[in-house]
Amino acid sequence: MNNKRRVPWINENEWEWMAKGLYSKNPELRFQCLQRIKAWRSRGRLSHAIDATAMLTQAQFTDDFSDCSELEKRFFYSMAMIRFVNGLIDASQKGSVASSMTGIATHLGLPLWFIDLRHSATHDQLPSLQLLRTGCDQALEWLLEHYWNPCQVEPLMIQA
Repeated sequence: MNNKRRVPWINENEWEWMAKGLYSKNPELRFQCLQRIKAWRSRGRLSHAIDATAMLTQAQFTDDFSDCSELEKRFFYSMAMIRFVNGLIDASQKGSVASSMTGIATHLGLPLWFIDLRHSATHDQLPSLQLLRTGCDQALEWLLEHYWNPCQVEPLMIQA
């Protein structure tokens, strides 16, 4: 049986460059990484972790480098957080009966307050900009630990 799958990066070095660049303090490098993810998207389907990292990072860029209103920034952050949480939860739904979001989040090690933040952004008033910034920072940290961590590299380097 062939367990190989296609990946959008050229080689392990490109993937490692991306992992380091997305979390760099250098905004130019982070922007280059966002541009490279656009190229990766054109090569095929991205993993949810890569896509979520890009959306959250883009929300930070919009916050830091645009003259959008506070409300617009809250929309950007909210959408990134909603898609981050929903993508993780949806991928973990198994069987014909849906599991609770809280149960799946606990199983994944996802902070439970992300579920509340997602719920508020979806069904109530948009959370405050400060709360959304905190959520974005912590979501990026979660992705770093659970996806981009160097110990994760080996299983991701399968080439077709």
